[in-house]
Amino acid sequence: MSAQGGNAFSFLTYNAGGDGDNVWPHLSREDKLHFDCSKLDQWAKVFSHATAQGMFLHFKLQETENDDLNGPGSDQALDDGELGVERKAYLREMIARYAYNLALNWNVGEENTQTFEQSSAMVRYIRETDPYSHLIVLHSYPGQQAQRYESYLGKQDLLTGVSIQNSDVANSHRDILNWVTQSAASGHAWVVAMDEAGNAQTGTPPDPEYAGMSAIVWRNLESFI
Repeated sequence: MSAQGGNAFSFLTYNAGGDGDNVWPHLSREDKLHFDCSKLDQWAKVFSHATAQGMFLHFKLQETENDDLNGPGSDQALDDGELGVERKAYLREMIARYAYNLALNWNVGEENTQTFEQSSAMVRYIRETDPYSHLIVLHSYPGQQAQRYESYLGKQDLLTGVSIQNSDVANSHRDILNWVTQSAASGHAWVVAMDEAGNAQTGTPPDPEYAGMSAIVWRNLESFI
């Protein structure tokens, strides 16, 4: 990725019960209190190599299916979505093992559906535990940006930014500018990243001729560049 000019990549460190249902730092899918040290050492090699190649590490700490008790993978929600022993142990393990890397953010949850109280408790715990004060962001569904982000505006002890998903790549500049402007106006400016641009079928196409990418949409996008 670095050789192709990339300088960041994102990944899930816990998706038990989620789409892939194949990544967890623990000894087993069901065991949420004992960690697989061999596996985590292997992850460390990947992250250290990425750092050496100048890559920014985007840690997605959970996904929508396992962030609380409301999703299809709710049986794998740490502490049923609350900040308890399971969630604290998980966060401390990630921070203790990987926070030394130079450039990273902790993403509280991909397409997050926890309550504000649940997610903000998680944010505060990360802030208290991470000695390097890395960025802390939150990701949402395309149609839930206002619902998820507005409660955080102006709160300097919580998020340092947001991680945006939209359903139309042509709206990427608009969406980023919206939260840059709103956060600045609140007195606590955010670092705003476009995490997933475009719909699930086409994402961000590489060129105007890519299937599903109309010339009109492409021209709209080019006008922002």
